[in-house]
Amino acid sequence: MDGRRVVGKPEPRKDGWDKVTGRALFVDDIPLDGCWYGGVLRSTVARGILKGIDRDPSFDWSKVTVVTAADLPGANMVASVRDDCPILAENRVSYVTEPIALVAAPDRLLLERALSCLRPIIEPDGDPVVDVMEALKAERIVWGEDNVIQQFDIRRGDLAAGFDEADFIFEETYSTQHQEQAYLEPQGAFAVPTSDGRGVEVTISCQCPFYVHNSLSKGLPLDPGNIVVKQSTTGGAFGGKEFYPSLVALHVAVLALVSGKTVKLIFDREEDLSSTSKRHPSVTRIRSGHKKDGTLTAMDVDFILNGGATTTLSVVVLQRGVLHATGCYRVPNVRVLGRVVATNLPPSGAYRGFGVPQSVFAVERHMDLVASRLGISPVDIRRANMLNVGDMLPCGQVLDQVAAREVMDRALKSSDYFEKVKRYSEENCSGSKVLKGIGTAVFLHGGAFTGSGEEYIDGVTKVVFVPGEVPEDGRVEIRIGSTEMGQGAATVLPQIVAEGLMLDLEKVDYMDPDTSAVSNSGPTVASRTTVVVGAILTRSAQDMIDKLRDFIGERENSIVSYEDGLFRFDGGTISFMEAAHSYSEVKGELVGWGRYRSTGSRWDDDTNSGDAYPSYSWACDVVEVEVDRDTLEVVPTRLYAAVEIGTVINPVLAEGQYEGGTLQALGYGWLEDMKVKRDRIDAGSLSKYLIPTTMDTPSFQIEFLEVPYEYGPYGAKGLGELPHDGAAPALAQAIGHALGIFPKDIPVTPERITAMLTSKEERR
Repeated sequence: MDGRRVVGKPEPRKDGWDKVTGRALFVDDIPLDGCWYGGVLRSTVARGILKGIDRDPSFDWSKVTVVTAADLPGANMVASVRDDCPILAENRVSYVTEPIALVAAPDRLLLERALSCLRPIIEPDGDPVVDVMEALKAERIVWGEDNVIQQFDIRRGDLAAGFDEADFIFEETYSTQHQEQAYLEPQGAFAVPTSDGRGVEVTISCQCPFYVHNSLSKGLPLDPGNIVVKQSTTGGAFGGKEFYPSLVALHVAVLALVSGKTVKLIFDREEDLSSTSKRHPSVTRIRSGHKKDGTLTAMDVDFILNGGATTTLSVVVLQRGVLHATGCYRVPNVRVLGRVVATNLPPSGAYRGFGVPQSVFAVERHMDLVASRLGISPVDIRRANMLNVGDMLPCGQVLDQVAAREVMDRALKSSDYFEKVKRYSEENCSGSKVLKGIGTAVFLHGGAFTGSGEEYIDGVTKVVFVPGEVPEDGRVEIRIGSTEMGQGAATVLPQIVAEGLMLDLEKVDYMDPDTSAVSNSGPTVASRTTVVVGAILTRSAQDMIDKLRDFIGERENSIVSYEDGLFRFDGGTISFMEAAHSYSEVKGELVGWGRYRSTGSRWDDDTNSGDAYPSYSWACDVVEVEVDRDTLEVVPTRLYAAVEIGTVINPVLAEGQYEGGTLQALGYGWLEDMKVKRDRIDAGSLSKYLIPTTMDTPSFQIEFLEVPYEYGPYGAKGLGELPHDGAAPALAQAIGHALGIFPKDIPVTPERITAMLTSKEERR
């Protein structure tokens, strides 16, 4: 880290002051002249045949614009992994809140009246299917021929021989529920049609503007060059603004094109909670064989996700969950069967962790179960099976870097885990009102797209010099599709570029993406922004230096070197800013281009085997809880973490990322209870669907271990999703320690605790 100008430094957020002072404009803050307001008519039936839409004859329909599936100007589909999600329901509805019609009106009151005067005519088509086990029977079809949206089946070794070799075989089933992203700013966008109706500009709160552009290009009968997508300041996303903004954009763009007006569509919290995609619920059965010391001989995993009614991103969520299903453990004989199943619920989608929190919860809890059954500690069962360098994952990837043991040892030491296990067990027997528990989990997360994904994306970065009136007033601007959505990219990416150009950070800016002006660096997903896009940006910086070096060399007829922000040549020096200013005057715009460069990974899409991820980040969480003996209220009090993410570009932002993601994971584990009632998700408001607040936040002690990664920018790896993978199973272990129970389903609510305690008493 020594000698670096900005990388590794706790630089303040470049977007911080605008946000804390209110100067930043979110999509609903942007003033618009003559704006109309859009709304969506949604189904209140989960499964039925759409016969038509009645319009109240007493309403003056000439005052508004109404669009049904029959009125759509292009194809009725939202482009994604599969194109099976309609823009508007056409012949049938498959879930409560499915869009049926669109309305635009000159004011919000008229919009509400118009929506209330539309009545869908829906003929029920049997009972809706909401349970994955029921859906697997295929007695009522939601999707395809058997309701299985996607299946992956990974095998390695000889499973039968592995179980024959085992001294003990253990089997259990684990489950997780929906989880809401709960971003601060709900979904929203506005669209402005061109005067000739042949183009549209959409400004939207999103995390993948080129995904939105692609969906608009395929769903509208327009030349893609006449479609512009601009990302507005975005108040959080966490995966919830990966797929769904494409649907929002199509709705608002269609309304704008049909009405000829600027149209704004902003969700309120109730609509956002009820209709947008959530984390996939899961059911995971694990059967494992062990020697007497706990060593794994075989593992059979059946991992099932509830995908809702259409595919959206379920294929790739399932794939990532399957590829992480054996966690940080060496399993010589293994099968992982993964299926995502369609139900009559809103389509599930991306949420931080992308399938890994579900599968890691199951495998971590299963290791706890095995430890309990064998009479050994949760730490010993993990140490007996921990991955090492040279071990092979079920997909066939041979690991060349592993930090699981290091992060676990560091977290256990910093938390005094062993001493507290003993002390809390003794104190809990004393009859005190407050019971204490401590739990741990160790986990990994693959950075970047799965398999050959990055080669397919082939990301490109663009860095531009913007001249000032005098050379030293010039600035460098990053113009790429990667978005700032609260995670800190607008600071971390300029740090990487500033380091490469040997400039002060204040000279490098980040531009909010505009698809007509930025390069497509790929979507802001998959923990790829720092590790992948950051690496490409180092090439943009080098390209800019090379162009200036050649320019000065030709002008001065000299060999030119670049060091510490200065170009040196025979007879003198010139600063970067002076050189860039001169280049702009003589040759025009100075642009540094970068392109993705393969890490040498090999992947077979047909067999789902090979190098699943070019790098893995590693972490271990230790969670402490207090449980009220009478009310069974759970309070996480402390969380210790050791985290290996390669070089830490910005320590303060990395710590904030880890704390925020971990708090979401804790909420997933004990507080966020998003039930399905009958045929719908039961979450009307944030007063009903509880998320952790500052009052629920434990004290954090986070330590970063830095093992530089060869292909990352200055050795960095991915961080964004890792924090969400481990806190829930660690919390469940801690609750179990405090109460003498074994939670295998989350969230661990007081109701579930009561049921477990009752069952425990009945067995005595």
